[in-house]
Amino acid sequence: MRNMQTKGLLTALTALLLTAVIALGGFSAAAAVEQGNVLKGLEGYKAAFEASFALPEDDESKLYPDVWGLYVLARTDKMDDGAYSFMVPAADPNAAGSGIASSMATEVLGAALKGGDFTQGENSALAKALAALQQDGAFGESSYDNIWAVIALEVANAAGAGAGYDKAAAGGVIASFQQEDGGFNDFGEGGEVDSTGMAMIALALTDQSAALEKAVSFMEQSMQEDGNLVGNGEWSSANSCSQAYGIMGLVAAGESMSAKRWSAAVDALLAYQDAAGCFWYDAASQNGEEGAFYTAPDSISTIQGLMALSDIAAGNSLWLDMAGYYDKEPVPESTAAEPETTEPVLEQPSSQQAETEPSAQDSSNPKTGDEGVSWIVWVLIGAAVVAIVFAVAAPAIWKRKNSPQNGGQNGEGTQDPGDGE
Repeated sequence: MRNMQTKGLLTALTALLLTAVIALGGFSAAAAVEQGNVLKGLEGYKAAFEASFALPEDDESKLYPDVWGLYVLARTDKMDDGAYSFMVPAADPNAAGSGIASSMATEVLGAALKGGDFTQGENSALAKALAALQQDGAFGESSYDNIWAVIALEVANAAGAGAGYDKAAAGGVIASFQQEDGGFNDFGEGGEVDSTGMAMIALALTDQSAALEKAVSFMEQSMQEDGNLVGNGEWSSANSCSQAYGIMGLVAAGESMSAKRWSAAVDALLAYQDAAGCFWYDAASQNGEEGAFYTAPDSISTIQGLMALSDIAAGNSLWLDMAGYYDKEPVPESTAAEPETTEPVLEQPSSQQAETEPSAQDSSNPKTGDEGVSWIVWVLIGAAVVAIVFAVAAPAIWKRKNSPQNGGQNGEGTQDPGDGE
């Protein structure tokens, strides 16, 4: 009886300890769920693609391979899987001559996602043609052209394209589109969430930290009680596309989507996904309300939702990762802007200062936006360890105490008064 009780106690306490260790160790159960949602959604998107083959070429609902689908294939390691080859777009031979920055940029990004060679040949020429569009720092009149030109060129140059352009000037141009509320919108006053999310990726790549911080504040102020991100523009509404790009922008800004301040935004995005894994544009469409924008999950909402979920699951932005953004060595804040000096090195901060001012190099610090490790976790770990040690040691101590050598009645020890019949 005692052995059964001890075994049960050990099992329960071990589970408690594992729960605490998981919470401490950084394993995100939410990330595992989101990765599962990405895979499920990809299958739903693939099924929709296959169904669209029978549609005539002029049908607006017919699906064609594009760079955004490649984004999800790359995230799920399906790029070389023959079952998904029909979702991989062919190169556009006319892209270099279009003269439209956003069109050229998406072609560059598609080639990069497919692992194309940018050190020479057509990909290198395309990247350099895109760079050559820059005039007075700008690649076009819209923030959209400038945002995607920067993202594409940073990705291409990380792959060896050598496409020279004025990165600082380009970042300044993008920041100049920022509105007073911190958002971006090419079509009116007041920031839109999706436009802002795109801009945040380029702002991170061009080191526009002040503008990026302002955009994060815009996102925080845009979050409704239900977690939906709704901007201030004329066409702003709660929908999965805005939600997806808002989240992608926050991830690019270094925000942890598992942090308390953003978790509701992730839940709101997941609420648009149906049982087949596809995403509805908005709640009205999802609920079948009269006059709804869509009568079924649409491909754009689905692929953007999957892009965002894949960023959350990976914990980073794929575009930033491909551009080598995360490979940069962080510069300690204490020396980043200080001129050279011959003054003696100051004393190390006191232990109290060290607790309140963690080092920029301390990899154990939580990411921007994280809540850190709760003291409750430490209490659970301590209590579980002590209890397990006691549970393991107690039977041995009891047996030793009641052995013949210690005055026990027999070699097996006396019955524990707490044991039943």
